[in-house]
Amino acid sequence: MKEELLTLVGLEGETTSQATYDALVKRLDKMKIPLHKCISVTTDGPPAMVGRDQGLIARLKKDMPSMLAFYCIIHQTVLCGKLNDHFQQLLCKAMKIFNFFRSQSSLRHRNLRKFLKEGDAICGDLLTYNNIKWLSKGNALSRLWSTRQELTSFLNTGRSLNAKQFQEMMSSSKDMSDLAFLVDICGHLNDLNFKHQGKNKTIINTLPAVQAFSHTLKLFLVDVQSDLLHFPTLKAFLDDEEMAPCTAEYTHFIEKLQQEFSNQFSQLQSLKHIIQLIKAPQKAKPNGEWVSQLPLKSVNVSSLQLELCNLRGTDIDEIEKGFYLKASTKAEY
Repeated sequence: MKEELLTLVGLEGETTSQATYDALVKRLDKMKIPLHKCISVTTDGPPAMVGRDQGLIARLKKDMPSMLAFYCIIHQTVLCGKLNDHFQQLLCKAMKIFNFFRSQSSLRHRNLRKFLKEGDAICGDLLTYNNIKWLSKGNALSRLWSTRQELTSFLNTGRSLNAKQFQEMMSSSKDMSDLAFLVDICGHLNDLNFKHQGKNKTIINTLPAVQAFSHTLKLFLVDVQSDLLHFPTLKAFLDDEEMAPCTAEYTHFIEKLQQEFSNQFSQLQSLKHIIQLIKAPQKAKPNGEWVSQLPLKSVNVSSLQLELCNLRGTDIDEIEKGFYLKASTKAEY
């Protein structure tokens, strides 16, 4: 499989679904690429792309009804990081702390960096964050947690109402235990996000990581009610404070995360037989379920079935050996 950037089209003026559709079709026509050769379209899910009647995907499907549509798999993991009301409010408060120190006053920011340096803190500053990207929030939360004691002391010196409110939050054992849980769960989501990034990463590589994480969530569901082996930040804080975890809240959060994963990736899961065909064609059944999932109706199914029969009758070791001998004669290998 090969990934190649074909073109980059800029939209001048409006960025409506109609404008996007016109620019896309015009460019494909200019490059002499028939629309029926396009198997699927992937977007990050804004209304102009996924609108039921007038979105870009809806317009493309009028021309090509069999076209598959997906959300970007990295963006889907962000969508799966949705929070319930309690944790959402806590995260918003944490993000306001960043604004309080980094955006509202340059003098306060300089004083904070000086305070952290003089106190030999693990980190010398807070990170900026992107409110859209979950990965950015996860990294920012981790930095906030590592400097929480220094931040609490610094907030004690402030006289503003915001400083007092933030100090109360940073001094609350309940809020800090919930924040520790968010630090751990964000770290796991960040690890999953990193597995999807980089060159030559296709659905063949990324979908197994999502499937594995679904099983991992089941493990987390049990672990958060027992040993907290996969929540080291939370465990360390609870041990220091001699507190019991709010198991019900954490369990509910993970259960919701499981449901989000199931909903967001359901369409990708439906293509598992096609993906298996691509990964290991020598193991595919000639009349398997992949036949009904073929995205291109123009594929000659009978010829493909005969090819699979021939492949299943060939020793795979001989195929690999033959490829190795052929490849070894070329300098680039």
